[in-house]
Amino acid sequence: MSDPIDEVDPFADLDDPTIPAVGASGSVAGSGASGPSAGRGDRTDRAPRRRVAPPPVFLVSTRLPTRVRDEIRIATGAMGALAVDLSDGMSLPPGAVAVVGVLPAGARRVPPDLARLAARSALRLVLCSVEQMARPVTTLLGGRVILIAPPFDPQRLRWGLRAAAVGVAEAARFGGDAGQSLSAEWWLAWARQPGHPAAVQAIESAIDITVVAGPGCTPELAEQAGDVIRTAADDEALERDLTSTVGDNPAMRLAATLGEWIVYWPSVGSELWLCSPWRAPAEWCVSRGIAASGRRVSHIPAYPHDVMILCDHPPTVEAMVAAVERGPTEAYAVLRTAAAETRLFGALLEAR
Repeated sequence: MSDPIDEVDPFADLDDPTIPAVGASGSVAGSGASGPSAGRGDRTDRAPRRRVAPPPVFLVSTRLPTRVRDEIRIATGAMGALAVDLSDGMSLPPGAVAVVGVLPAGARRVPPDLARLAARSALRLVLCSVEQMARPVTTLLGGRVILIAPPFDPQRLRWGLRAAAVGVAEAARFGGDAGQSLSAEWWLAWARQPGHPAAVQAIESAIDITVVAGPGCTPELAEQAGDVIRTAADDEALERDLTSTVGDNPAMRLAATLGEWIVYWPSVGSELWLCSPWRAPAEWCVSRGIAASGRRVSHIPAYPHDVMILCDHPPTVEAMVAAVERGPTEAYAVLRTAAAETRLFGALLEAR
């Protein structure tokens, strides 16, 4: 983004440019275009009608100025979609694909309330930027966050809304004996010696990544774990549901935008370390701390440059922890070298 705009602020009529919880109304703000209905005749040999999927629904923050919401109604109507005002505590309507909100001037992170909603529901985020940008529409995190620059005319809004209307959370679907997944918010890398039964799978939603590791891990298992973490009412339910879902396989979720790690650590034959230049001590054995607590779940604040290191070979763990001071790529190089010579499995996840 460039410097804040010097012309008329497109959100000047907002009392507060930040986003509070949500808007006040849950009424439908726009209607979708429907095609002509099928004619009704007396023929009985007519082919069965295909079930029509619900139109895409965009949840629109009522903190957006009225004129912008009016333009969103026009844009969604032209797309055959619906615009629904976002209200506190509302249930997600069928077909909901994204939340439309505002990115305040000077902000460089997703507004926390919208980030939390997206993390719990896997909705995409469409943010109308107060500041001018180099391009009319910019996509981040593989299209999970879409930024729209002013002015907010229907055509420009349609570009951004269409980008949000396609695709869902994606599984990394690792194969072979090593893999990596890189985004603006995290870097995940893993390796094993050929023939080792453990593996890593991950699911990446709008603003978080959920990782499961161990024997028999599949992309479907990662998706189930991500759903459990997003929907569990409390830690007791989270621990119970993850135990029934992933069993003795460890799992972790990083939501860098929300600044949180959630770690599920059963009694397994490996170690988990958290390394960070912003913590004291700079290296901490998370698995040992969770085991001492008598529980399986831990919530840990997440900071930029945090690195979680998991490995089932203690000498390699020690070498990775020492190497991460020179950078996470150095730690991964240690893991790849060790995996070529030793029967082991390991992974690291960095908050960027």
